[in-house]
Amino acid sequence: MGKTEDRPPCAERRRLIGWLGAAGLVPLLAGCGGRDEEAAPAAVSVDRARLEREGRVVVKLGGEPVEVKFDGERIEARSLVCTHVGCVVRWDSEQDRYVCPCHEGRFDADGNPVAGPPTTPLRRVALRVTETTVLIGEDDA
Repeated sequence: MGKTEDRPPCAERRRLIGWLGAAGLVPLLAGCGGRDEEAAPAAVSVDRARLEREGRVVVKLGGEPVEVKFDGERIEARSLVCTHVGCVVRWDSEQDRYVCPCHEGRFDADGNPVAGPPTTPLRRVALRVTETTVLIGEDDA
C-alpha cells in the first residue's frame, strides 16, 4: 500500500492536511493567517422586510459567515463556522439540520450538536432589531 493510487482519496487528503499542519500552513490556507481584524466590520445590517420574506439570510461579519434567521416569532443570528474544526456548515432543509461537510457533523435547528464529532453548539451572534433593520454584531440594548 505504498503507492499513492492504492490509497483512497480521503487518506491522501488527510496526509496532505497533516503535512500542511506540521508545516504551519493550514491557518494560512484557511484564510486565518494575516487577516486584518481591524478592517472587518463590527456590525452588518439586514433589511427586516427581506428577512421576513426569505426567513434566512447569510451575511459576512468580520469575514465569518453568519446566518440571520426569522422563524415567524424570533429573530436570531448564529455563526456558520463548525465548532469542531472550523469548516462552514450549511442549512439542509430536507434534514432540518445544519450539516458540516468536513466530518459529517450535524446541528439541530437551534445550533446544538446532534451527530458527528462536534460537541459545542454553533456560536450565537448578538443582534439588535429595529423597526426596519436587524443589526448583527450589536447587542439589543
